[in-house]
Amino acid sequence: MPDSLATLVGAHDAKTRLAELLDRVERGEEIVITRHGRLLEALRHAERAGD
Repeated sequence: MPDSLATLVGAHDAKTRLAELLDRVERGEEIVITRHGRLLEALRHAERAGD
């Protein structure tokens, strides 16, 4: 389950804005990618992922 502060992004938007999303993840933001309204994948900084 994603953090309640995570940003939801549709799969198509994630594909077209990947570089921007990765920059945001590097700054500590969690991004959750959805497809057709279903949670698909979470992007979070690798050093913080084990928290």
